[in-house]
Amino acid sequence: MLFAALGDIRGNTPALRRVLDELSDSGIQTVVNTGDSTVGRPWTKEVIEALEAAHITSVQGGRDRLLVRFARKGDSLRDRLPEADFEALERAYAQCSSRDIEYLAALPSRARFAVDGVSVELCHGGLTSLADRLRPADDPALFRRQRELTDARIIVCGHGEEAFVRLVEDTLFVHPGSVGMATDGRAHYALISTETDPWSAELHSVEFESVEDPR
Repeated sequence: MLFAALGDIRGNTPALRRVLDELSDSGIQTVVNTGDSTVGRPWTKEVIEALEAAHITSVQGGRDRLLVRFARKGDSLRDRLPEADFEALERAYAQCSSRDIEYLAALPSRARFAVDGVSVELCHGGLTSLADRLRPADDPALFRRQRELTDARIIVCGHGEEAFVRLVEDTLFVHPGSVGMATDGRAHYALISTETDPWSAELHSVEFESVEDPR
């Protein structure tokens, strides 16, 4: 079976919709999201609505968590975040209803599921922390430490736009890249196959039309 992974949407609804349209045209029905869905481009509310409507399995990213905490910790966030980051967070929060915030708050930091009997673990940065980040050139020992935390044989992670596919012993690591933050005008995602031996993944990207927020 093929399933899709995406992440780091960063409030970019035009990019997300372009990816979802392409996946629908390809007949891909199972889609997972590595988080950081919000804060960045101006469509945080629309991104949340699209994720819910498409029944996409999602985990909470670091930006999503900051957005959830904004009402209670706005003053402290203003003091410790760069001004541009705080302003982006403030704009995103202003768009959201209480139901949107509740949706983000309910997202887990990790999600476990099976595809064709193959166990898959979904996370944002790593299995220990949202702030973790795996990179394609990292020492294999870093990947082995992550795989020791789960018996899943496919680990899908995000956090940033550096996409990669890496097989470490019997575990496939996939970072799908970023839907909404890439500077090349393309939205990135991955297609993962449980039909191959060993399991495999391909990195894809699609152009999207960049539009300005009409509000």
